[in-house]
Amino acid sequence: MSETQRTYDADRPVQILHVEDEVDDHILAANALASAGIKANLIQVSTGEDALHYLHGEGEYAKWTYRPTPDVILLDLHMPKLNGFDVLESVKSDPRFKDIPVVVFTNSLSPDEHSRANAAGASAYIAKTQLFDRIVYLLDMVSCCWEKRPSGSPQTLVG
Repeated sequence: MSETQRTYDADRPVQILHVEDEVDDHILAANALASAGIKANLIQVSTGEDALHYLHGEGEYAKWTYRPTPDVILLDLHMPKLNGFDVLESVKSDPRFKDIPVVVFTNSLSPDEHSRANAAGASAYIAKTQLFDRIVYLLDMVSCCWEKRPSGSPQTLVG
């Protein structure tokens, strides 16, 4: 069955690959998702390089027996090693991952970075600098990006 022909189940927790180098921002995202009532399994990685290794089943992720395909990627832009723009461009250029919605979740308020993220294929852009209630509201609004997710157990990425 192709990716576009899958059936969907809104009762299963959304699989979110959260790419973020700051621990406090992982906590912020988890709390905001919970406050928005979004059932989520957050898969946390701290670098852009780790995000691509997770998706491709490389490095430490090659040993994982269960590696769910993310329904959405929540992506910071400014990280060491490989930045969020590089990750976004890599995801959107790979036929296996190009349909995964990518929500940029960053401290940057730069209009240029917002435009660049949109041009590279980001589904949404949320600034972490906003008040917590506003972040909750925005995550709830962009949850439409990942409402159509596979039914039953999440698919597992095959390395």
